[in-house]
Amino acid sequence: MADLIKQFDRWNVRILRCGDHYGLNDCLTHQEEKPLIEFYDTRQTDTEWKRGQFVSRYYAETLFEDEWNLHHNGLQLDGGVPEWYVFPQILAEIFRWLRQELPQFEPTARLFSDWNFKRSQQGYEADRIQNALARAIIRKVRSNGGGKCYLGKYNRNPNDPFGLQEYRHGMIYNFQYDFVIPAFDQQIQNWLLGYQTHSGQFSLIEKIGERVHQLEGCITFWS
Repeated sequence: MADLIKQFDRWNVRILRCGDHYGLNDCLTHQEEKPLIEFYDTRQTDTEWKRGQFVSRYYAETLFEDEWNLHHNGLQLDGGVPEWYVFPQILAEIFRWLRQELPQFEPTARLFSDWNFKRSQQGYEADRIQNALARAIIRKVRSNGGGKCYLGKYNRNPNDPFGLQEYRHGMIYNFQYDFVIPAFDQQIQNWLLGYQTHSGQFSLIEKIGERVHQLEGCITFWS
């Protein structure tokens, strides 16, 4: 099996699949189904060992579980060698490649939702990343709903329709909707209409939020 490896900046990043060889002179065989990710420093290469100097190895799922922090803080591959540090912008490229090669780690609506919430806590004004994450949530929930989903807004404008709105495609504007669910739900519809026609019943927002999560929907945060 050929090496699945790609260079980013000075790092050779290798995906180690079940059956691949690794370790000193490739004397070991990876026997787990869980893929591993290896980092090599390309500044130390020779004709016999072109990957570079081995630095560190991680389970792919470990990197993806910590992706939010890595995008912000980078990755220190070895605490004893400060220069063995991967910058966030390089990690962003690495993660894009890893997802292409490991589609089982495709982002979920829940992951986008977590990132959207965390980004909202940073308090940026007119944050395009936060708003892009909100739209990504809607796209992912729509995909889970077979190409359509339903959107809701608590405080409607005078010309806005009441209740849940079916969404199939088209532009979503900032602050246009507060949550998304993959299919119509009469209980949420009743609560939402109750809130919109009798504003101030904040207990209904709590009920709707809990129901949204039960239905595999998501709250959206905008900037």
